[in-house]
Amino acid sequence: EKNHFLREITHLRDFRQDAGPRIELLPESEFAAAAPEELRGTSKAADPHQFHLNRLELERRQRESLCGERDARAAERTAAAERNAEKRAFLEGLQAQLASLTTLSLP
Repeated sequence: EKNHFLREITHLRDFRQDAGPRIELLPESEFAAAAPEELRGTSKAADPHQFHLNRLELERRQRESLCGERDARAAERTAAAERNAEKRAFLEGLQAQLASLTTLSLP
């Protein structure tokens, strides 16, 4: 039983916390240029954990903004497709009207 606990202790000491998937963040120079003042308040040297959290917060805000743009463009695309379908239906009906006019104009 003692060996089991020793192996578990060794295993836990060797465990890497960042073994999960890596999130690619903006480089620090771009973060400093793009981040609002509230997120730039902490330097990496003073509090590396808070600095990383601020970079993650900026990434979240940017992704939310991009998702909003994507949704707006999808709505525009849907509206354009509906307008095109209405115009197509009108043009298809126009052909039948032209055919009836040509038959009426014949002597």
